[in-house]
Amino acid sequence: HARNEFTSAKKIPADQIALRETVAWTAIEERSIVIASGPEAFDAVNFATSADLFLSDQKARPSFLLDDEGQVEEDLLVARDDEDYWLFPRSGRSDAIQSALATNSDVRLVDS
Repeated sequence: HARNEFTSAKKIPADQIALRETVAWTAIEERSIVIASGPEAFDAVNFATSADLFLSDQKARPSFLLDDEGQVEEDLLVARDDEDYWLFPRSGRSDAIQSALATNSDVRLVDS
């Protein structure tokens, strides 16, 4: 197998191979996740963030939450799950995201 030849030639530790080839779950304390769902979720998140949100299901991309003047308010990661958009603020605070999306879509806060 090519994979075995590659990994043995590079001497990659088994735990790193597992992380590269499978999914890992990480616990992050004191973090919030905002989930935008509903028929207006795409439009609301697309308007409020800097990245194009043409994401495939289960994909994510870095972005910024922008204020009304286009200034950066929050550094975040946006992920898509079916028709929902998950926003992971790097600061761990979700208040700015909730405020930006509250009038445009059904937003719920998920505490980790």
